[in-house]
Amino acid sequence: AEYMGKSHETLSVCFRMLLLKPFAGENIFLCSGKVVMGPSWPYLLFTFLLIVVPLSWFLSHVVTEVFHNISLWLWIGLGIDFAVVLGSLAITALTDPGIIPRNPANTRNGRIMRPILYVYKIAFYLKWCDTCQRYRSPSSSHCRICNNCVEKFDHHCPWLGTCIGVRNYRSFVVFVCSLFLLAFSVFALCGYVLIESWIAHSDTDTFLQFTHKNVVCIVLVVYCLAASMFTGGLFVFHIHLIMNNLTTHDYVNSKYERLPNPFSGDIIENCTSRLCGPSLPSLVSKDGYFLPEDVPAEAMFNYGNIYPQQTVPSEV
Repeated sequence: AEYMGKSHETLSVCFRMLLLKPFAGENIFLCSGKVVMGPSWPYLLFTFLLIVVPLSWFLSHVVTEVFHNISLWLWIGLGIDFAVVLGSLAITALTDPGIIPRNPANTRNGRIMRPILYVYKIAFYLKWCDTCQRYRSPSSSHCRICNNCVEKFDHHCPWLGTCIGVRNYRSFVVFVCSLFLLAFSVFALCGYVLIESWIAHSDTDTFLQFTHKNVVCIVLVVYCLAASMFTGGLFVFHIHLIMNNLTTHDYVNSKYERLPNPFSGDIIENCTSRLCGPSLPSLVSKDGYFLPEDVPAEAMFNYGNIYPQQTVPSEV
């Protein structure tokens, strides 16, 4: 590979020369650059309402009936879970997912041959991105909706209106898991209320009368059952991806169906690297400019994921 053997300082200079330019994607910058939103922000508002409105019905129609019959610790846990849902939702949707700024135009200089990158003796032909004017690392991909190359691109989430990448994947997994727990808890509590109500009034009320009295609770049971099934299945799917150090993009495109995944170790290493590793710095500022002086050379060397976390052998 062209970068094989170069020092971190040399790569840092390369990044400074190539990425110091205005941001040209579709993302929205707010609050002096601390908030980076995707272009589909109305979907984020819609998702927020899908969470808050049913929970408001639950608090106003169900909690008052069973509050004293349920342990106080359960309500405390439910409140903590709801706070985690909103917090992880905000972090995932309002964080830079790992945008890689574009290079200046015509940086390919007419070169036709595609560079080859060797990772543990496995060859990767780097793909050229015509929009971003750069060769993409094996783990990055271009999002057509956000119009950016994103490092460790997983997918563009339509529910949050933004990309899921290296910098917000962990919060996305936390969001899915906590939302599953919240939906399942509300489903179980509403089911408990329905069973108690049916036992108490089955001798006096007809089925239509029972349905009319508990219409909100029935709607919540159906809604939360569907939500818990969807989020639970999504959470299990991403646990599978984490254990194999894959992304949704890799899985859908069968990227490592024929070749082994050189970025994958054992289960513990994969889970640790995806969920517990250090967060990489953002490469764009509040105005969409790259700030090379704020990013250490070590971080810049690792950001493009030119090599996996382990040491790459010099001989291939």
